[in-house]
Amino acid sequence: MFLDSDLKFKGKLDDNIISKQIDIINSILWMDKKYDRQSWETPLLVGRQFSLPFKYGPIREYSDCEQIFVDSFMMISEKIKNDFYPNSVIMRGEMAGIPPKSKLLFHMDNKWFHKYAARIHVPFKTNINCFNLFEDRKYHLEVGDIWEINNIIKHSAINEGDDIRLHLILDIIDIKTLEYGKNNELLFVRCGDAL
Repeated sequence: MFLDSDLKFKGKLDDNIISKQIDIINSILWMDKKYDRQSWETPLLVGRQFSLPFKYGPIREYSDCEQIFVDSFMMISEKIKNDFYPNSVIMRGEMAGIPPKSKLLFHMDNKWFHKYAARIHVPFKTNINCFNLFEDRKYHLEVGDIWEINNIIKHSAINEGDDIRLHLILDIIDIKTLEYGKNNELLFVRCGDAL
């Protein structure tokens, strides 16, 4: 979705929701696990992605511990959609982690839905040395803040701190835009299958 800036503040999650989610994140020992992105996704951060099972995202079996994690983040994702993007669909979502002293490569998101969907970031773990980068500009995002970012310009993220950086990332598209694409036979494809 076109933004005329690098990012746009949408709101903030309730502190009680944030602390509950951080407890759940800590319970699955995030840094001890390696979650791989699906083969059809760009492997920018192999081993630090945990995809959530939205309609157009990957589906897999979850352990009991992971299911608690998935259920709670699905609930938060739906709340964000309902509060800030009514009449929309969450195309995909993930928890994305950047380990300490690591950087995501500069890139532009180029799947078909990136052009039409709002890309949302919600930090759940961060430190003062974590930044989202847009070309030559950098921004620190606080825990619980809900941001729409411009992902069709060159962007990256860096964690120069000593603890992991974890963001909930959602791609949310307006239902009318999605229906227009399907009704006009635009190429809305995931994994080689038409919607």
